Amino acid sequence: MTFLLTSTVCNAQWSRKGRSDFFAFGQSMSGDTATGSIGSSRVITNLGDTTAVGLGIGNNFSDLFNGNAEMYFGSMDVTGKASGITVKGNTALIGTNLNLDFNILKSRFTPVVTGGVGLISFTGDIEGFPFNESDLSYNLGAGFRWDITNNWFFLTLLKLSIGVRGQT
Repeated sequence: MTFLLTSTVCNAQWSRKGRSDFFAFGQSMSGDTATGSIGSSRVITNLGDTTAVGLGIGNNFSDLFNGNAEMYFGSMDVTGKASGITVKGNTALIGTNLNLDFNILKSRFTPVVTGGVGLISFTGDIEGFPFNESDLSYNLGAGFRWDITNNWFFLTLLKLSIGVRGQT
């Protein structure tokens, strides 16, 4: 994920502490396969890869720690197979994350480590078959933050998210 963000509050001496961050981002997500049943039929659902876009807000509690919340939106191609029948369609996804970032250095350029929890929901109707699932997710990541000016910074992160399957 790559962010181009802006911070509010301008101080004479530079510091992250007390600043709020507002950001927009894009994130690539890989697909998944789920199995279940409808009556006595085994159902296999494949979710395709996608790119989601989102917005976030954060607060720098100190020069080292930032708490932030993200909300993102996207859609995925879905293929369902049961009893020799294949149906295809599309499903909307909405996700939220609450994260804690640790800026390792108090300098304008610093390595960052992040972690958080979230919820991702998929909804849709594929050829008459409703699809609705919400999953808890965890994420860990690392990257770099560069405070270009007092009000603009660039953040790039590589995140690994692990979902815990909910009920369909």
